Amino acid sequence: MLTRDNRLPYVAVTKGEYLSVLEAAVGRLYAAQKKKLDAESNPTTRTALMGDLDSKHQRRLATLASNRAKYRDRLSEPATIATMQPDALLENVPDVFEGNGGSTKRLQVYTIDPAAVAAAKTDTPQWVVVSWTAQLTDPASRHLHEAVTSAFDFQYVRDYFFAPEKVKGRPYAPVK
Repeated sequence: MLTRDNRLPYVAVTKGEYLSVLEAAVGRLYAAQKKKLDAESNPTTRTALMGDLDSKHQRRLATLASNRAKYRDRLSEPATIATMQPDALLENVPDVFEGNGGSTKRLQVYTIDPAAVAAAKTDTPQWVVVSWTAQLTDPASRHLHEAVTSAFDFQYVRDYFFAPEKVKGRPYAPVK
């Protein structure tokens, strides 16, 4: 990721922030599911489904409350979770940060920096992502990776977007 000032456009989320956002997500999920049930024409079915929905919602809120209590002294720590995507379906998860305890791998939770969001509303690019695939155990893929990392002129691309006067009139050329 190439940026104007070499600062990444995202910031780490704390456990306290994560729990607050998750609580709002649980509320939105409940409202959306309740709205779907309100369209149910059979009152008996609606009552049964509403009871199940309320039960799940209460379990989700209980999970959030127990996690707030468990981490009350650590709410300013960076949030790490066991899944690729946060999920508001908490009724079967005892700990939102540890998951079900099946995996020891944890992923840090990030959000876009509010300053980057404000800057993105301008007409100038804020960052450029250069990516490629690399299976480093495959010889052909490893060769591609080495070629990109050794011959691609990242500085030219950075200057092209963030300091065009430095590359004006000069065509792109590989480093080697």
